[in-house]
Parts: sequence; structure tokens; C-alpha cells
Amino acid sequence: MSQAKLPYTTGDNNNETVKLQGDPEASVVDLKDTVDMKRITTAVIYYCNITYGISSLFLAPVIVDFRNAYETDMTTISWVFTISRACMLVFFSMYGVIFNHVNRHGLIVALLLITGIMMGVMPYCKTIVAFGIVNIIRLITYAGWATAQAVWVIEIWKEASGPYIQGQHFCFALGAMLPSLIFAPFLKEDQDPQNLLKINETSISPTEFDHNITLTTEESPSLSRLYIPAGICAFLVVLGSIFQLVLFLFVKSSNKKPKNRKLEVAQEDPKSSKGLKSERRIKINLIILASTLVGVCQVMETIAFQFLPAYVIYSNPNLTEVDGAHIMSAHTAAYTLGRFAGIFIIFKLQPKTLLLINILFVVAANVVFTLASGSDSFEMLVGGSALLGIGFSTIIPCVYDYVKMEMTVFCSR
Repeated sequence: MSQAKLPYTTGDNNNETVKLQGDPEASVVDLKDTVDMKRITTAVIYYCNITYGISSLFLAPVIVDFRNAYETDMTTISWVFTISRACMLVFFSMYGVIFNHVNRHGLIVALLLITGIMMGVMPYCKTIVAFGIVNIIRLITYAGWATAQAVWVIEIWKEASGPYIQGQHFCFALGAMLPSLIFAPFLKEDQDPQNLLKINETSISPTEFDHNITLTTEESPSLSRLYIPAGICAFLVVLGSIFQLVLFLFVKSSNKKPKNRKLEVAQEDPKSSKGLKSERRIKINLIILASTLVGVCQVMETIAFQFLPAYVIYSNPNLTEVDGAHIMSAHTAAYTLGRFAGIFIIFKLQPKTLLLINILFVVAANVVFTLASGSDSFEMLVGGSALLGIGFSTIIPCVYDYVKMEMTVFCSR
């Protein structure tokens, strides 16, 4: 994996030393003093991954609000998300190249700042076109952080990065819990009993119900009640940009040393041409399989994160937006606890074993959801959401950890 250089990415342990060329005064430099900086850098990465989780699930609790405000249907909203994700996918593939030609750390600061600003202005969008454009910009910019953070911790801690990878993804899960908790107090608690009685009498479908009853607090749909929670989420993301800026400036000032120093790389014994081709083929197959697994998991996670609350509201007219937010909280809480447990479980289980356990949980969750679709059981929806959260929790970090064990992640600049 070729990525641009980020600060403090050398070192496998606390007592590491490296030979430097070009400085007769100091041919060997003890890197113990960089360990604290590694930990600070890791802490900043962890906080920004919390904001990554916030941004990923930012709209999940309030999709119905935007649908009602723009007086459209869920199909149109779904198309907005699909187009936005397609643009995000294009930039995912581009950032790997972009980061090799620009200062990655400096660009991250700008991308996080733009992401936060876009989150703050979304409730002020008056049309669905403006909403779509702002959402595309938001996803494109936070895709930059998603690309950068994937290997940053591996670059810092190398062979010791296993639990740090789990911790990195735990912070994402922690952030994924926050949008539902932040938005829930601003959502309407109960629907109008008269309207519910009218539904029962006329036996209209949940979709018709949603067209006739607004879930906002005013008679006409309005997003004004989302200004405060959206502002809180935006502030947390902008704060991550500020932390990255402080770290960037500190690293830049501390790196003002002779530029002719170069790391002396140990030369490996040459291998036969046949052996190199075989190893290259194995690595290519591993990259393809790992990318496919991560991609499939990302698709399933995105669907669950974005549409689980809307699914709850549409599947049962007796449930409110707050119920949807609570079910989403159960999903993200289980997701977070699973990732927290993964930090310790990874010391006992191989990544491939933990990966298999996760897949079994995902299968079990889908069975529960299938059974819940034929009933109005709120408890089954909560249970299925929790099982799904546990199943998704450590799939991606396990894939990264396994690939790290089989391949070397290095900096190209």
C-alpha cells in the first residue's frame, strides 16, 4: 500500500534505534523521545475517528425529516444518497494518488474543516438539489480522512499495531453512537393520537401514513429544530480539524533538521524470479479478496446505518422517530461494545477466527429481522439491531490486521 508520509511513522518498539546518513555528529539516534509523540498522534487519530463515525451516521436519525421538508418520497432521497456515495467512491480511489503528490497531513486539516462546515449547513438547505450538493461535498471530503486513517496507525506501530487498529475502529463506533443521542431530544416523542386513530379506521399503509402525517413539530415540515443538533455535530468535527492543525504545526516545527538525513534500509537477500512472481500473485489475490470483503461489509454497514431508523418507522406505524433513534442507538451501542471487546479479544484469537464469528452474528441478525418483519415486536427489532451491530463490529479491523500480518505497509514519501 503506497501512501504519502505522515509524522512519526517509524519504529516498532520503544527501544528502537535507526542509523542515519549524512550527519557525522550523530550516526545513531535513539527514538525513545518519539514514543510520546506517537501516542499523541494516535490519540488525535482516535478523536478524528470519533468524528468520522459522527459524519457517517449524521443523517440516519433524521432522514424522514428531510423527506418531509422537501415533500418528496424515500425513493428520491435514496437516489440522493446513491449519487452521493458514487461520487464518494470515485474520490476514494483518487485520494490514494492525491496523497502521494501533496502533503497528506495538511490536506486532512482542510478536508475535516470542510466536512464540519457542510454538516452544519445541511439543515439550512431549502431544496433537495441544494441538500444533494452539500451531501456530496460532505461525503467527498470525509472520504479523504477515511482513506488516510486506514493505514496511519499501521504506519506508526507496525507489527505492534493489532490492538491499536481495533482501538481505532472502536473510536469510529463510539462516534457512530452520537448522532442518535444528539438528535433524539429534538425529535418528536409521540404522533398525534387522532391521526393514529384515523389510520386504524381507514387501514391505510405505512407509506400512506407517512405521506399524511408529518413527523416534525410544526404543521408544515421544517428543519429548524435540527439547527442545534447539527451544529453540535459540526462543531465536534471542526474540533478534530483544529487538533490535526495543532499536530501538523508542531510536527512541522520539530522537523526543521538537516534534510540530507536518510534512513538506511536493510537489503534483503535476492530471491529467484519464480519465487517473486509466486509471492506477487499471492499478494494480489489477498488484496482482491480483502478489498471485496471490506467493500461488501461497507455496503451492508452503510445500508444499516442510513436506513435502519427509517425502516423501523415504515415497518410499524405505531413507532415514532424517537423509537427509531433508540433502535439505532441499540445497533451502534452493540457495534461499539463489539469493537471495544475486539481490542482485548485480538490478543487471544487470530483475526480470521474473529472474522468468522462476526459473519455468524450477521447471519443471525438477518434471521431475526426476517422473523420481525412478520410481527410488530419492538423487542425483536432491538435484538436484531444489536446482533447486527456485534456482527459488523470487528470485520473491517480484522481484515486490516490480517493483511498487515501478511504484507508490509510502507510510506512512499
